[in-house]
Amino acid sequence: MNKLLSFLVKYKIFVIIAIIIIIGVILLFLFYPPVKYFGSSKFNSDQYGISFYLPKNWKEIDDKTLVDRYNQAAKLGFAKTNSANASFIIKIDDQKGKKDINIQGSMEELKKIFSEKLKDFELIYMKESVFQDIPCIEAEYVYGILVDASGNQQKTQQKQIIFLKNEKLYWLIFASYPQDFQRDNKDFDEILQTFKFK
Repeated sequence: MNKLLSFLVKYKIFVIIAIIIIIGVILLFLFYPPVKYFGSSKFNSDQYGISFYLPKNWKEIDDKTLVDRYNQAAKLGFAKTNSANASFIIKIDDQKGKKDINIQGSMEELKKIFSEKLKDFELIYMKESVFQDIPCIEAEYVYGILVDASGNQQKTQQKQIIFLKNEKLYWLIFASYPQDFQRDNKDFDEILQTFKFK
């Protein structure tokens, strides 16, 4: 014990520097994204109590474009600047007093709604899953959308993650053209890995 105290006194400047370095490293990992997210931009919303990192080449969609082009019920939207149709939309519905959702019943209802509302709807899969320890519905499907006034159509592929938290129903919706989906879906996975609730 005396030897340890003697060492600390004798080399206290080095001990202090070592402690500062250790604290700095800890703070770096706590407040900055992992190395693979360097170059990304952090999106933070106090209004909706969420934050996440947007990969490079993604930007927030302005409110008018979000309503007109993407989804009238959406709260937030983001688009990939170097991809024709890649987007990430967040819908949030208030569910006052609701603590959980009937996953199986909701999946059957969603299948019915999608098949009735979406043109040329093709379900790839729909399953019960978990997002950050929260039970959720995960679905992936393809459907046709109008791309111009003359009635031309283009298929789009979407993945949705739907869950209830803090009496709010969250819809995390990612979309891209089928031919680009696997490539763009990597960005969606990165967003989900950094998604946090306040």
